[in-house]
Parts: sequence; C-alpha cells; structure tokens
Amino acid sequence: GGLVGAVVITSIVLIAVSIKRLESDEVGLEYNTVSRDLADDPSSEGLHAGAPGFRFIKFPSTFTNLEHSLKCLSRDGLDVVLETSFQFLARHTALKQISLDFEDFKTWAKVVDLISIASISNTCSEFIIPEFQFRRGQIQANMLATLSTRLDLIGCDVKDVQIRNIIRPDAYETVIQAKESARESIAVAEAERPIALTN
Repeated sequence: GGLVGAVVITSIVLIAVSIKRLESDEVGLEYNTVSRDLADDPSSEGLHAGAPGFRFIKFPSTFTNLEHSLKCLSRDGLDVVLETSFQFLARHTALKQISLDFEDFKTWAKVVDLISIASISNTCSEFIIPEFQFRRGQIQANMLATLSTRLDLIGCDVKDVQIRNIIRPDAYETVIQAKESARESIAVAEAERPIALTN
C-alpha cells in the first residue's frame, strides 16, 4: 500500500513538473534545465509536456508597441523632440539565436530599445527643421528603413513607424511666428495701398 502511494505521488509530481503552458499571445523555446538543451523550433500556445524541470524561454507571439520621446539634433543643428512609436516582433525563426545571444525577451527588448533610439536619432540628423513639418512621411519611411536594417541583425521585425508629435525649438517657433506676422502686415499694407493711392 505505501509503495503504491509513493509511486502515485512521485508520478503526480513528475507529471506536474513536466507540463508547462504557453498562453495564446506567447511562443516559447523549450529549455531543459538539467541537460541545458535548447529546442530548435518554438512551441505555440497550449499545454506542453517535456523532461522534468524543463521551462520555456517565452516571447510574445504578436507585435509589441514601443514609444519614444527623444530629443535629437536636426541636420541644421537645432534640437527637436520627436515622439515616435513603432511595433516590433522577435522573428520566430530567429528565437534560438536570440535566446543564445540575449538569454530572454526582456534583455533582448532592452537592446531593441537602445538600437531604436540610435536609429531614430540618426534619421533625425538627416533632415532640417522645416522638413519635419513638410516631409513627415519621408522621415517616417527613412526611420522604418534604418530600424529594419539595424534590428534585422538581431532577429527583429519592425512595422508601423509613426511620428506622433514634433516639438520644434522655442527659438525656431518665435522666428516662424514673427515671419508669419510680417507676412500678414505686408498683406494688409498691400491691400490698403490701392485705397491710399485713390484718396
């Protein structure tokens, strides 16, 4: 009786530590903590059985949104603040290499963040301040190209780059307002000129 009970309890414990779950928004690489073996291909959502004590190195199965508010230097040497966002995903075919290089999603995502900050800042430096207003689509396209090229090196796919807001320098805004005010004054003066000449 006692031996059967011990076998049943041991079996239940082994089964419990041999089954792991992945949620619908996760993929994972099976990692055997005893033999230190890492699976080649990711598993998707559901219950999965493995060697006792195995675990999953988990990654999101859908794109993750990343937002920045960055102060960067334009090509004409002025500070501009760009509020940007984009979505990124660890390429499923690269998960093993990502896990070997960075250990887990959290560490890898920090590297994605650092590379994206540098990429956005570099793209910012390609344009002069007026272009941020009139060439926003081109700037976003350049950001996507730069991010895609650099993040591809670490198994990352990128989409939906957006510049949500552009905050130009106060001095620049003051000059633009003065210029607009001068234009309005000239327009008023020109409109009144024919009246003055006829009187």
